Amino acid sequence: MKIEDYSPLGHNPLDGGESGNIYEGKFVHIIGPGDEYLCFSPRGIAKYHANIAQGFSRRREHLSFVMHPSGEDGRFATAGWSVKGGGRFRLNRAKRILELFGSSKAYGGFDGIELQQKIRTVPGWGEFEVRISEPV
Repeated sequence: MKIEDYSPLGHNPLDGGESGNIYEGKFVHIIGPGDEYLCFSPRGIAKYHANIAQGFSRRREHLSFVMHPSGEDGRFATAGWSVKGGGRFRLNRAKRILELFGSSKAYGGFDGIELQQKIRTVPGWGEFEVRISEPV
């Protein structure tokens, strides 16, 4: 698994932007042949989970993504690629806490146990406490 964290691009850090340590937003779990990604997008960047997947696709020449006209949903047009699920996140870099919760209307929920285990194997993320919870 690889993690793409767009949080540093966020316009709304929850700590007022002083330290850039606390963010919340949406995430999607993307899978493809031999690849797997968890993509975090801070609040204010992606209106829908599909926007995250579309942005992921645009950064890769070999992928194609087709957005539904509503903008709320979309699918990879490249064989073997899909969004496995999604939800919301809170990330506190200073305290090394990543909280995952909720689900995506377009792609459904996520497997919290699976993601906890996989995140621990990603360089730079293994020391994070990964919490799976319901939204507050």
